[in-house]
Amino acid sequence: MTTLDIKKISVYNFIEMVNSQGIIREYFNSTPDIDVEYFSPGEENQILHSKEFNALQSVIDKKFAWK
Repeated sequence: MTTLDIKKISVYNFIEMVNSQGIIREYFNSTPDIDVEYFSPGEENQILHSKEFNALQSVIDKKFAWK
């Protein structure tokens, strides 16, 4: 995980990230039957190099690009 320089993000984006974390935490806490699964290094490598993951990463980068 990388550190985030708070001076480089807008207040709106900061609040959006904080709210997202709370929503995700609330969802997982309200669904006790979720099993956490981990990928093997090979599976993780395959996912990270997939066309779909790269498209998703591109959308995320554009949404949260430093302006």
